[in-house]
Amino acid sequence: MAGGNGGDPNNNPPIEELADDKKIENPEEKPVEKPVEKPVEKPVEKTGKEEKKVEELEEPEKKPEEEPVVEDETAPVISDVNFGNASSFTDSQSQTVYYADSKCPLEILAKVEDLEPEDESYDASGVDANQVYVVFADDSVALMEAEEDIEDTYSWVPEENAYRNYEIKGIRATDNAGNTSEITVNRRICYYNAKEDADNITISVTSDGDWYSVSANGGAIPEITVTAQTVRELDSVCISDIDSNAIDVQKSYENGIYKLTAKANVKNIEGKSDYVVAYKFCGDEAAQQIGTLSCSIDNTAPTAVVTVEAETVENEKNPLKKLSKKVVSFFNRKVDVLIFVPANCDEKDANGDCATLSGLKSVTYTVNGTEKEKSVSEDDIRTVDNKNAKGSSQYYVITETLDTSAETVYELEVTALTDNAGNKAYSSEGKIEDGKGEFVIDKTGPVIAIDNIKNQDSDEDYAFFQDGIQGTVTITDFDIDEESISFDMPEGEELAYDAKTLTPVMTAESEEYLENIGSMDLVTHLEYSYSTDEDGVYVIYVSAKDLMGHGNSCRTKYLVIDRTAPEVNVEYSFGEPAGENETYVNSNATVTVNIKDRWLDTEASVVKVKKTGIDGSEQVIELTDFEGELGQEDWKLSFVTEGDGVYQVSVEAKDLCGNGPSTVEDAGFTVDTTAPVVEMEIDNNEPMNEKYYNKARTAKITVTDLSFDQETSKPTLEQKYGTASEGEWAQSSTFTYEKTIEFNKDGIYTLDFGCTDKAGNNSEVLHEDEFVVDTTAPEIKVTYNQEEGRNDKYFKDTRIAMVGVKDLSFDGKLVEVGIQPVEDGGTLPKIGGFTTAEDLSTGYMTFEQDGTYGYTIKCTDLAGNVSETYMSDIFVIDKTAPEVSFAGVDNYSANNGTVAPTVSYVDKYMDMEATKVTLTGANNGPVQTGSAIEQTENGFIASFSDFAHEKQMDDLYVLEATVVDMAGNETKEELVFSVNRFGSVFVLGDGTKVLNDQYYINDPKDVTITEINVDTLTYKDVNLTRDGDIIELAKDRDYTVSQQGSDTTWKTYTYTIPKENFEVDGVYSVTVYTEDRATNTQDNKSKDAEITFAVDRTAPSIVTVGLKEGEQYKESAHEFLIDVTDNMGVKSLTVYIDGQIVQNYSGDELAQAGSTVSATINESDESHTVTIISEDVAGNKETLVYNGILVSTKETIDQGNDDNGSLPEVLGVTKGAYVALIVVLSATGAGLATGAGILMFRKR
Repeated sequence: MAGGNGGDPNNNPPIEELADDKKIENPEEKPVEKPVEKPVEKPVEKTGKEEKKVEELEEPEKKPEEEPVVEDETAPVISDVNFGNASSFTDSQSQTVYYADSKCPLEILAKVEDLEPEDESYDASGVDANQVYVVFADDSVALMEAEEDIEDTYSWVPEENAYRNYEIKGIRATDNAGNTSEITVNRRICYYNAKEDADNITISVTSDGDWYSVSANGGAIPEITVTAQTVRELDSVCISDIDSNAIDVQKSYENGIYKLTAKANVKNIEGKSDYVVAYKFCGDEAAQQIGTLSCSIDNTAPTAVVTVEAETVENEKNPLKKLSKKVVSFFNRKVDVLIFVPANCDEKDANGDCATLSGLKSVTYTVNGTEKEKSVSEDDIRTVDNKNAKGSSQYYVITETLDTSAETVYELEVTALTDNAGNKAYSSEGKIEDGKGEFVIDKTGPVIAIDNIKNQDSDEDYAFFQDGIQGTVTITDFDIDEESISFDMPEGEELAYDAKTLTPVMTAESEEYLENIGSMDLVTHLEYSYSTDEDGVYVIYVSAKDLMGHGNSCRTKYLVIDRTAPEVNVEYSFGEPAGENETYVNSNATVTVNIKDRWLDTEASVVKVKKTGIDGSEQVIELTDFEGELGQEDWKLSFVTEGDGVYQVSVEAKDLCGNGPSTVEDAGFTVDTTAPVVEMEIDNNEPMNEKYYNKARTAKITVTDLSFDQETSKPTLEQKYGTASEGEWAQSSTFTYEKTIEFNKDGIYTLDFGCTDKAGNNSEVLHEDEFVVDTTAPEIKVTYNQEEGRNDKYFKDTRIAMVGVKDLSFDGKLVEVGIQPVEDGGTLPKIGGFTTAEDLSTGYMTFEQDGTYGYTIKCTDLAGNVSETYMSDIFVIDKTAPEVSFAGVDNYSANNGTVAPTVSYVDKYMDMEATKVTLTGANNGPVQTGSAIEQTENGFIASFSDFAHEKQMDDLYVLEATVVDMAGNETKEELVFSVNRFGSVFVLGDGTKVLNDQYYINDPKDVTITEINVDTLTYKDVNLTRDGDIIELAKDRDYTVSQQGSDTTWKTYTYTIPKENFEVDGVYSVTVYTEDRATNTQDNKSKDAEITFAVDRTAPSIVTVGLKEGEQYKESAHEFLIDVTDNMGVKSLTVYIDGQIVQNYSGDELAQAGSTVSATINESDESHTVTIISEDVAGNKETLVYNGILVSTKETIDQGNDDNGSLPEVLGVTKGAYVALIVVLSATGAGLATGAGILMFRKR
């Protein structure tokens, strides 16, 4: 840490001496720092009452005025800015740079004070330690830290490893009063890592260690390059043996990094040279070495005497022959030719002095003019004995192998030597001596030639003639063995096509100079002749040897003589063509041409296919690729037509002997393999919403086709609501047809078009996606699930508006719903998702919230048509039920004092006519008491008078309020309470009430009675009487009691007497007797809850006198008596004759008659059935039936077929004839047993 005056070891002037416009080079001037003033206003606080001195009590003096508080408005003073122990240098841009490496951290120090004023008019606020900054050139800042050991001194140190150059613009400080000052520094500081800087320096040389030839590279001399990117600037670069002025150095500074590039040429000296590269940083005294670069230069090409000779084979003797005035060796094998190049051919420099140069790299030579280049290495060096001197020498030895299957002369010449630096020595420049050699390889026998053979050089083994054949055979060689010549067919060989051999005859022998072999001695020619003119196939064989034992043989092609023309036939894949306008095919046709001829000339024979295209152009295609084999009779050429058009096929056939042509031409046919080209254009292509149009559209369909069929080509239209207008086909140009379709009516359309031409080709099916032509505005109609409201406009349930929009191009998103101005308006619901059926779209508005509604609807369709505005009626949704409350009496309370309940009912839309309040007693039924009605806001209060303090008013009451509003909402509430001023209240069960009311029963039920009392019962007793006799009942055996209630509520006791206690017929009475804790005693009879009923399960008794089953009475009239009795009472008596009711008797009528009646049956020829039915008061029935009763004065009548003896029709019996019955009511029952009568029991 720096102390004192900054501790600058380099005597750098303190930065605080620099003004904004001064340089550090003038340290003597000390500008006055002008602080940045920042006024701060604060209210003056009073300290309170001042204490008075004792003297002031005696002599009061005038109180001095308080001095105002003065705030700190002066900025801090910044001085003594220095860079600690950092050294400095001046860079290439004349910028002073303070620097330090990672081992000696770099820091900036500054003294910052907030001084008191000389007049002590205020207290300095002090420097804000959190607002002292180093300011960089880019206006960013870094916080300076206060030094603990040095007062008023702040420092900043770069972050660890943050190596770079920092551009320091200034230092800024702020005091606690907010006053800020800033001084200008304008210095660069360099914080670097020496090792990293050194590692960022690289060196290289052009040759990169390889041999280099200046002359071979156009005079370009190798170059050494030094590159560096360092934090500290490099001052210079040094290269050994190179003048510093010859080094081109380029420097730059960017983003805190110094860059350097240095280049220099090496010395153009042959051999290897080393160069030491060093550098020196700004601020350093000594240079540092980077490394050493090597550069090897060889500017001299090799020179040599080169030897070329054949490698010898032990014990081989080669025949010698004179060639180009030279005697050369002949070889009957392949030859390895050796090229000898001295190993020291590249050891002398340009001055002829021996030197260490790059050495031989490759040898270039030609073999009969073809250039070859072979690289050499130390592995190719051999030690070879000197031929003309003692000792041996080292040579690069290169092997070139020569080989041939014919007699050939080879000439090999070395043309160039190349060293490793790229220098070349050429034989043409005289730098290579000798380096040539000639060699002959003879591995073949005599040359045999047969002339006048057609197609002699072709690969085919045939030659053809129409008028006979003749020619010569020649045999040529250096040394022919004439005895070896033969024209016989070799053994084991067979001839095809029934061929015959043709033997030539010798005609001449000669010798001549043969240039194509070389400058050799004369060669021998032997000549033979042959000829014939007969049709057939012939072959000539020739074989011969030379005196060296090399043999050769030759045979001719098959020599064919033929005078017959080819036979032609044409087949078609679709049958025989009938003409271009008659025959159509929809796929390319296969045409097969069949020709019969053993020696067809496939080049001279041709199949011509004339094609007239769809555009009218003509094209003739010639086909010659016949299938077949020479010598075989059948030939075939098949082809497939290519593309649409009118075709005509013609054939010309010739054979190889020149016979023909044979010609065939067909009538022609049309091939149409191409589907019709269809196009569809529709105008008015600017829809709204992709497919909706508010104007008419017109479609134009265009078809281009070779065989278009207008009759079958029709568009497919899907039309909803509207109908398009379709025009006829019209031909607009060759093979082009047009049709128009007008969509001028509102509708939904989809258009498809495809067609099939006369050749059966199907076109592409063009599709126009569904589009809508809609020129009509939407029509809006609204209906409701509830059309008629209660009281004209009130609805108690959700009202659903079904919004119907008749439109082809409807879109629910384009429906606008508006609000009509109404009081207490509800929130207007949105229209639910529309569903569309045909051209009617339906959506729903659900009005489910209470409120008054009125709305408007307007719709724009997808085609842009706008509807008229629909305006709804005004209606009210009121789903809120009226509120009902009770007061004065608690629900389920027992009351023995004042009982005056009130009921309050509230609703905004009250319907007073439909609102009702009733008071009902469990025993008393509906009760009328005095009440008063008072109107309140949105409702009424009904107040009842105190119930009369009378015994009959004790009861269990239900006060029921049924309140209805204008919308029909109904609230039904009830208040249940008892008035119990006189003890228990007894309530009969529903079934028991029925027993009481009905009185007579034949099916007993359980008896239930409920007792209600405010107190707990202390005693309970249940007894039963039957026909006046008391029957004691035991609890839990003969009856049960269930209890409800608690100490704080009224008690309920339910007594259940099972029906098993009422099995015996009789008159029953049930009595419940109880006592409560208040010593009140009560029973159900005293409380108007008496239970009395009669059980009768026995049917009435019917007795007749004077009537017997199957009896005949020979009288003009027969009288009989009927007596009916019952233990409880008879309800009715009915008499049937043959199923017909003749008389009904009520119970009262029978009682008046003393229970006995008489009846008379008049005379009749038919027998009768008499049915008597009686029912008692409990519903029990008794029935008597007498069959076969006959009353007649005549003799006995056969009754076997009498079908009148059935029961009355009402009983399901067959009808009989009507018989008059005279019934006489009698008060006397002397004829009946025991004088039985009718017992009548009355309720209570």
